[in-house]
Amino acid sequence: MPEFADEYDSARGLSGNISDDRVINWNKMQLPGGRHLIKYIIAACPRISVEGDQEVDHTGLMSFLKIQHKDYEVTINRLASLANEAVVLKMLKKEFYSFLIQERCELST
Repeated sequence: MPEFADEYDSARGLSGNISDDRVINWNKMQLPGGRHLIKYIIAACPRISVEGDQEVDHTGLMSFLKIQHKDYEVTINRLASLANEAVVLKMLKKEFYSFLIQERCELST
């Protein structure tokens, strides 16, 4: 069974390197259709170099692995599923949201 690192670390997913004031401001800008948060997520996504693509991100790496190693496909599909996303969001709400401002919680849901 292959072992994979977490797709994204929780600090990045919860914008842990951004101040609460900035999160509040971004949250307000998102309401009228602003794209600041989307631009941040795209810019913050770590790049990984694989053969043929020096700018691939985690999602591209998973696609690359599924093509190069067919036996990984089932594992990757299971780990990167909507069901697992729901489990993680439920855990975040239960275990971490009480430590965060409401606006930061809203960014991750």
